[in-house]
Amino acid sequence: MIKGIFFDLGLTLVYTPIAEDTVKILREMGHDIELEPVKKAYYLADQYFFTYYPGIMNRQIDSFFPWYMDVFARFLGVDIHVPALTVEVMHRFPPRSRWVLYEDVMETVTALKSQGYILGIISNWDNTARSVLDTVGLTDYMDHIIISAEVGCQKPLMSIFEIALYRSGLKAEQMLFVGDNYTDDIVAASKIGIHAVLINRYPEWNREKFNCPQIRSLKELSGHVAKLIQIA
Repeated sequence: MIKGIFFDLGLTLVYTPIAEDTVKILREMGHDIELEPVKKAYYLADQYFFTYYPGIMNRQIDSFFPWYMDVFARFLGVDIHVPALTVEVMHRFPPRSRWVLYEDVMETVTALKSQGYILGIISNWDNTARSVLDTVGLTDYMDHIIISAEVGCQKPLMSIFEIALYRSGLKAEQMLFVGDNYTDDIVAASKIGIHAVLINRYPEWNREKFNCPQIRSLKELSGHVAKLIQIA
């Protein structure tokens, strides 16, 4: 029976509005472009790095961002001056400087908390994670917060999930983990017997099929938990 639900943080509960900021810059550079294709290009760039260069996006932003923006531009398919765009984004809207809750988060965590579930975070993040959680108002909802920079290990290592199990007092089969990264979140959690579900907000943009339970919105999470209870 599921007693605890833990979440990844970035792109699961919070996102940075880089697409909106990029549209402003592109329009100033003379490109008449809408938000949707820019969001899609960023999404595909994220998935590209998750798949082919796992872990690289957990590094300092300066170490990979010019490369990342080049990949973004290829997916966007618009003839833009990538170095100039990169400089403008870094200078005016630094990536990771602002984080916003997805619209389905607060309703979901409030409902789960009221139902008595143990809630937590397991995230590959630097020492700013707790300030992000404070800023978006999630800290008080989380019983356990496991951050890679604090515990000295990161997903997809099983040890970070084992720390969460130890601190929460849960057995693997009593925990459900929700994340957006198929390899680091879903495959890794499943290896030690934790139930895992992929939050796949844009399945129509995926270039590969994920062989795992999936939800498109956190609003679907209660229904997924109910199915697990029925199976058990």
